[in-house]
Amino acid sequence: MILDTSSPVAGELLVKVAGVTANGKAGVTWIHQVKFTGTRVPAQVPAIGTPVMIDCVATQEVFTVRGQKASRVRLLGKTLAVITQPVQTVTHGKVTFLQNAVNSFEFQAHLVRDALVKHTRAGDVAEARLAVSDRTGKLHFFQSEAWREAGTQLGRMRSGGEAVFACVLRRNKVGEKAFDVMEVLSVTPAPRSSGRPVVAAQGVRELAQAAD
Repeated sequence: MILDTSSPVAGELLVKVAGVTANGKAGVTWIHQVKFTGTRVPAQVPAIGTPVMIDCVATQEVFTVRGQKASRVRLLGKTLAVITQPVQTVTHGKVTFLQNAVNSFEFQAHLVRDALVKHTRAGDVAEARLAVSDRTGKLHFFQSEAWREAGTQLGRMRSGGEAVFACVLRRNKVGEKAFDVMEVLSVTPAPRSSGRPVVAAQGVRELAQAAD
């Protein structure tokens, strides 16, 4: 569901979208901003409140804030299409979210270091930093966490271990700090020969294996 659109500079369009994605428990409520540039800027920009499907690429963007390096997940838009079939929405505060939206990533990656298992009130959670190589060989790093069966599988993995991860992108907030997290829904042993998996999604469609 489109929340806002803006063009901070010529030849660039920022589209903010929101949805609720099932994850086997309470669901993930998310707001993402997708950046379109150059020839990929849509000829017609849908109005606020329009449900859309977006093909995009997930990349790691590194920046400096207050003299310290930080990173975030940047979504680069490829195509945008209006969803014409009936949809369900839910409103939290002043924000309207697309209900049952699919915000999914599927990519092959390796662990930068051993997975870490933490014990919380909600249950055990496994955390790991994943490295994904794009078509140029550049590495993109994504912080990940997993619960239940996926958490058990991720928690057993060690540095350098490879697998195909199906994830939901969400933003965590601790105090005044916000950071992006890939919530792992499933872990599959990596095939011997990997391609560039494409993931279809409703509301947002992401290709996370390579950054064009």
